[in-house]
Amino acid sequence: MKTILLGFFLALGAWGSLLAIEGILRREGIEGGFWTLVEDDGKLYDIHGEVKFADGDRVRIEGIAPQGLACMHMKGTIFVPTSIERVEAAAAPPTQSTATWKISKKIFTVYGADGKLLWQAGDVIHARATADGRTCILVRRIDPKGGKKRRNYTAVYQDGNVIFEFFESPLATKFEQDEYPIFLGPSGRFGWIQDRKGTIFFDTWTKKQHNYTGGGHAEINESGIFKVWGMMFGKSYTMLKHEGKFE
Repeated sequence: MKTILLGFFLALGAWGSLLAIEGILRREGIEGGFWTLVEDDGKLYDIHGEVKFADGDRVRIEGIAPQGLACMHMKGTIFVPTSIERVEAAAAPPTQSTATWKISKKIFTVYGADGKLLWQAGDVIHARATADGRTCILVRRIDPKGGKKRRNYTAVYQDGNVIFEFFESPLATKFEQDEYPIFLGPSGRFGWIQDRKGTIFFDTWTKKQHNYTGGGHAEINESGIFKVWGMMFGKSYTMLKHEGKFE
């Protein structure tokens, strides 16, 4: 239908000609959020259409730049896409390879390369973190809403800021002694959190989640491929129950 409508406007000569643009996608946070594209020469486009890629991806977009239209975004030339193709994925965030982190007396602390304190979190009972401490999953015994009802609260942090938080489910419940159902990959991009209802896989770069309802052994690799395995005849995790991939 979109193609038919665009063809109709083209026939009327109202929307200009078909164009192809290439550059870096950016997610703008104002006006409820919208997408822009910055070409290599700095030219900015306001993308009016569905975008399924991530902030920072390099993409090639074919479509139309309507003539005589304005938008409250006030961010470059309005562009209506007919197709979007990813040319290159967003680069990994910078890391501080020499930074360190530790837990002592329920205090999670991250130190920078110069040994100075970067950030802390209290009431931490378990953690998974990257070597530089910038990305981590913390299981804390607090009331995240600021009240007095302390409970197990699990959140994913980057540089001390919460990306994902889970406090309505008993995500920090122990399955076995000294074992918590959380995982974070070496790069800090992919991980998962489990409760008795299922598994939540996450991507910290694109801020996406994928929920799977049901039990099983979860795993995710550095390519974003995630799987849930079930037991075959109750002996070992060899039966694939669910799989997918973050794009």
